[in-house]
Amino acid sequence: MFRVFTYRKSYKYEDVLQSLVKSYNNSKHRSIGMAPSKVTRELEPQIFKKLYGYYTPIRNPQITLKEDDLVRISKANKPFRRGYLPGWSDEVFTVAKVYHSYPTTYKLQDMKAEAIKGRFYAEELQKISKLSDDYWHVEKVLKTKGSGRKKEYYVKWKGFDNRFNSWVKAAWMK
Repeated sequence: MFRVFTYRKSYKYEDVLQSLVKSYNNSKHRSIGMAPSKVTRELEPQIFKKLYGYYTPIRNPQITLKEDDLVRISKANKPFRRGYLPGWSDEVFTVAKVYHSYPTTYKLQDMKAEAIKGRFYAEELQKISKLSDDYWHVEKVLKTKGSGRKKEYYVKWKGFDNRFNSWVKAAWMK
């Protein structure tokens, strides 16, 4: 194309475009070993094999999380982040939906069933098992009411925002 531009001393290409395309399609290409105009449906598999080798489908890794599993989210690793600090969120989330795409992604919701924005890869999630005897860490006691056996604390839970603050019986506190 640039030979024509140089010869004509002009960048006008509309009148020579058809002949350039015809010349290109009838020239032998080293990648496929023939001219593109000579390729037929019967030769396509051979040409594909020559260009890319054998086709092997990529398989999705085995899905390790299911809906309603409890997970923690990985915290972003910054370059100078201390290694002794926990790498996972304190807040626990539930897997709301599994997307069978490549790679598999997961939609999460918090413990109040409110959707978390975005999707997450399996590598960003850590499955946890919460047993009935497990407990949540209290960050701060905000209020107190009652006395004796009826005493209750209004607590802020560690790793959770203020929406999760709740009244807890004093007997449940360790």
